[in-house]
Amino acid sequence: MKKYLQIEIERGNRIFSLEHENLFKSVGEIVSLKKDDILCRSGEVLECHCYYVITGTLVGYTISFSGAEVINAFYGPKSICFLPSMFIRHEMYNNFKAAVPSTVIRISKNDLYRLIETYPSICSVMFYNLSFQLIEAKRLHRERGNFPVSWRVCKKLLDLAISGHEVKDGKIVINAKLSQQIIANFVQANRVTVNKVLVGLKELDLIEIVNGFYCIKDVEKLRQHMEMIS
Repeated sequence: MKKYLQIEIERGNRIFSLEHENLFKSVGEIVSLKKDDILCRSGEVLECHCYYVITGTLVGYTISFSGAEVINAFYGPKSICFLPSMFIRHEMYNNFKAAVPSTVIRISKNDLYRLIETYPSICSVMFYNLSFQLIEAKRLHRERGNFPVSWRVCKKLLDLAISGHEVKDGKIVINAKLSQQIIANFVQANRVTVNKVLVGLKELDLIEIVNGFYCIKDVEKLRQHMEMIS
């Protein structure tokens, strides 16, 4: 796993390119979403369209017995929400909403199929993303029960960096603004505990926050810290 993360950070995740985004714009509809706008609720069947994220963040979540949101899926810039539903008809297990104000492209199922037929390069990125989502879901289920909150926060920051990042001044900048509550919902912990973890990581000079974006200052040192606390 360690080698896998190193390769993905250095070479970049197989995300959709600007060329792909322009193709999506040519067939889809650009939609602006407000924070907490609902896209789909658990139990519904959504098979007519998917959403390509230009800016912002979409999340899939369930509600725990205590009433807290538990985030199970995350879609930042250059990712597609509801992609599996374009190929398999099924009921949603999560609720989906915009975690922050977001701009997306709504693409119909038929238009997506036409793009796949015309531009095969899109397929490889889609297959990668679908495979990654499956592996991520299995890993998330295992890690929530076996690792402490501090480790899960570090791992989530690394995962988000893999999904989409920029390199500035030698630092990995995650391409999505994240509140402490969103991170807490991801790792299934309370916000106070997550705040303490993030403060500790900043004191160790492993991360910093610039204009609301989390930056990993040294990926290898963050991994070493995870090994120490696991």
